[in-house]
Amino acid sequence: MTGRVEVGTVVAFISGLAKVNDPWGDLVNWFLEMTVSGVKYRLLADAVERLARIPRAGPGKASASAVPVGTGRMLAGDPPTREQV
Repeated sequence: MTGRVEVGTVVAFISGLAKVNDPWGDLVNWFLEMTVSGVKYRLLADAVERLARIPRAGPGKASASAVPVGTGRMLAGDPPTREQV
């Protein structure tokens, strides 16, 4: 060991580093996709839960408490729209 590094050693190190980096990049991409999927799932689950809280009228009966789609009325927890601000 004289403390000198040959060009071949540097090239081998850099090519090996690229091979190690690929699995880490795959892991980071997987984690990113998992996080995005979790957020999408939570948004969908919250929307379904809000829809389940809307009272429904029976067949052939109109309910005064039912909230028709597009009335502009908000459910608890819904962010206000531009028209409501």
